[in-house]
Amino acid sequence: MRKIEREMIAAIKAGKSTKLDNTEVRQGDGVVEVLLHGHCIAMNTVATGWRFTLAGWNTPTTRSRVSALLETFGGPGRRGVYTKLGQAYVKRYAARVQDPQGGDTPIDNREWF
Repeated sequence: MRKIEREMIAAIKAGKSTKLDNTEVRQGDGVVEVLLHGHCIAMNTVATGWRFTLAGWNTPTTRSRVSALLETFGGPGRRGVYTKLGQAYVKRYAARVQDPQGGDTPIDNREWF
């Protein structure tokens, strides 16, 4: 995990809004948003929990930021994003057993998951 990603996660856990180069964390009124170059790539609300997107930008930086957030806040089984032959996937890991859903999940670059 990159230094900027550790700082991003620390700000989220501390409940602070911050701007870290091209990454911004906004918090208030029970909503947390993470923006990369002004595009929202992650959001947490009481009603929905954490949601993630590549915001149409399947780049190494976007995947790295989303992967760091997934590792920390993604819940069971979702632990990162990668691309194979232009298709983005969410890495899936099951705790000590084979993943019953059959492995990694393809995602659309613009959709929320």
